[in-house]
Amino acid sequence: MQLNDNFWVAYDALEPKNYNPLVTRGIHLAKELQKAIISVGTDILERKEVKVSTYFRYCMLENDYLSEVKLFQYPLALQKLGLFIMEAY
Repeated sequence: MQLNDNFWVAYDALEPKNYNPLVTRGIHLAKELQKAIISVGTDILERKEVKVSTYFRYCMLENDYLSEVKLFQYPLALQKLGLFIMEAY
């Protein structure tokens, strides 16, 4: 399967007459990720775990967030968490 084939599979899944459970699963996963970003980001801000250096701010994700850490192994999810924290800061 080539990259173009994936596009057309996704395009066909969005048609109302072609109900696809993968779309529902994807929406569910996106909602889970958004909830995890908000809960972990809020905990980080409430615990004041953001460290300030001279040129940047950083935070370490510890095992306290073990149930949600599996979601943040992907770079884009981690980036969204960082953007949420910086926007709230």
